[in-house]
Amino acid sequence: MPYKNPEDRRANYQRRIREDPDYPEQRRKWQAAYRARGGKRREYERLKADPTRFAADREQKKGYRDRLRDKVLKAYGHRCVCCGEKERDFLALDHIDRSGSEQREDMSQIGFHHWLLKEKRSNIRILCHNCNMATRFGSPCPHQT
Repeated sequence: MPYKNPEDRRANYQRRIREDPDYPEQRRKWQAAYRARGGKRREYERLKADPTRFAADREQKKGYRDRLRDKVLKAYGHRCVCCGEKERDFLALDHIDRSGSEQREDMSQIGFHHWLLKEKRSNIRILCHNCNMATRFGSPCPHQT
């Protein structure tokens, strides 16, 4: 527990001794065990600084997010309801009632996709990004005029 003020650290140590008289001996054992394993905290810092360390984890999570997004797109028709675009990279989920900003505050992207799979929402539709941007400010999509 880092302390900016050394007096706070001393006060906390004294409080711990008052509450548990065996604390100094326990602390010595913990410190000896930490030193015996070579200070794993330093090892963690070294691994964290390595840019390739988390590459595999990122790839695995990206694959999971992609599969989850594919499931949601399939559940909602997998095509733009306006122009019929089917290319996965061009499709977006659109809130018909413009409640997307409140939704994003309440949950993460993955949580949102799980929620959509769990209960089919009538206020969500699939649009391609072009149609989504055209309807964003209340104007009708060019395909519908």
